[in-house]
Amino acid sequence: MATDYAVADLLAFLEFAGNKGLVNPATARPWKSSAARVLGSLDAQEQTDVRNIDVPLAIRRFGNLNPDVSPQSLRDYKGRIDRAIEIFVQYRTDPVSFKGVPQRQRRTAAIPDDAEARERPKTDTRHSSQSAAAQAMAGPQLGLSYPFPLRSGITVQISNLPRDFKLIEAERLSAFLRALTEDYKP
Repeated sequence: MATDYAVADLLAFLEFAGNKGLVNPATARPWKSSAARVLGSLDAQEQTDVRNIDVPLAIRRFGNLNPDVSPQSLRDYKGRIDRAIEIFVQYRTDPVSFKGVPQRQRRTAAIPDDAEARERPKTDTRHSSQSAAAQAMAGPQLGLSYPFPLRSGITVQISNLPRDFKLIEAERLSAFLRALTEDYKP
């Protein structure tokens, strides 16, 4: 069934895989964060089956909507999302024989070789103060993050929710969101 391959299913799988050790949790977290951030900007129809998502196009659209995200970050997001979808599809295709993702060997050399140094892009400092300010305002991503299809063509990202999110907190957040609406009357 195609709904088994929705973006929400991918995100749930990455959470599950990290918690169960099928994927190193330090790997699963950035995969999930990248997928939630980029794929969460797709409309609801596009989110129904990750196998049909044109990841390079999704990255390009995300980059256009978020010009403060560096090209290197966009490349990192693409790599993480491609790998996350690949592993997710392997798991969905045959969960019984899925053995998980082996942990990669860490490089012992502290100094990059010449090829790696050539591939590393030079840092663009023109937007560094804006990026730093945006990062400072965003703070660390410690909690859960969810894409929420608000209406056709608009998906909002709800992020940094604590894992033990309580009903009273949800009610406070709901009241806050109501106060932000254009037609709010106190």
